[in-house]
Amino acid sequence: MQNTPSPQQPPGTPLSFSPQQPQVQQPVAPQQPNIPPQPFMQQQPPMPQSFSPQQQHSAWHPPTTPSSSSSQQSPKRKRARNTKRLVSIGSILTITVALITIIQFTFGIQNLASLVLRPAPTLTPKPTATPVPLPLIAESQYNEASPGCKNGLPSDLTWYVWYVNVTCLPNDSGTQIDQKANDFEPIFGLRPADDKHRFASSYTVGVTLAQIAPKVCAGLFIGVTTNLTVDFLFLVCGNGDWYISGAGTSGLPHVISQNTSTTKEPASDHFTMEVAVAGNGFQMFVSGGTGQVHSGQDADFTQTQVIGVVFGEEGAVISNTNSTFLTSITAKDFYYEAQA
Repeated sequence: MQNTPSPQQPPGTPLSFSPQQPQVQQPVAPQQPNIPPQPFMQQQPPMPQSFSPQQQHSAWHPPTTPSSSSSQQSPKRKRARNTKRLVSIGSILTITVALITIIQFTFGIQNLASLVLRPAPTLTPKPTATPVPLPLIAESQYNEASPGCKNGLPSDLTWYVWYVNVTCLPNDSGTQIDQKANDFEPIFGLRPADDKHRFASSYTVGVTLAQIAPKVCAGLFIGVTTNLTVDFLFLVCGNGDWYISGAGTSGLPHVISQNTSTTKEPASDHFTMEVAVAGNGFQMFVSGGTGQVHSGQDADFTQTQVIGVVFGEEGAVISNTNSTFLTSITAKDFYYEAQA
């Protein structure tokens, strides 16, 4: 295209060209920066058909490639973020535990105060069942001249032997009873054969004992049960001492009554003893002695399942301890009689 010289220019002056710079706005690809207009810029040709999608993406949407320094710091930043998260979680857990502890302590103090200030509840004792007494033996009375030697013993009764040897003397003159161990009380007693019956609640029992040495005591034994866990002893010694002792539910032997220096029985190697029982009370009487009646009572004396003879060294038989020697006695004219 030719440029027409301006009429104001003098002849012979070279013409200056002022090319026009039209403002042509080209289409902008997506996400591409704006391109300022260029002089004499021609229109861009259309995109070739052979342009691949990868080339299109790189041409129109250039990917952001992280620098080498940012790619190296990425794991560190992740670890830092994770560490911060763990610290935050740990702080939350610590605060939670502290709050729980404070709450527990506060409620504990409150409960303690309530326990201290709260009056003790009134406990209503449960009624104790009254034990049903065992049925009585068939016999209201029984006697033997030589205890344990009688033929035709009633079927509901039997003699009980506890660490003794028994010998029936000739002519029905009595029974010899020998102690065979020093670590148990020697007992020879009459009891129900089936352990399911008892003697009367009120009765009298007696026996004549002989060959009693000065340091030996002998008398009657009454067992509340057949296993002898609760029993009572009525004793007179060869030197005149006498004792009423018992081993109650506690299992410990204790003296219920005993003589003083002025209430001793006469020293003798033989005597006849009688014991009367009524409920949980009892009386002991020694025939041929001073005529005294020795009485006692015990709450554990609830029934009678064994009646017999007991003897032994004075100190050992009272305290139920080992004796220092073995001894023997004879017994005769044993009897039992129930009271109405």
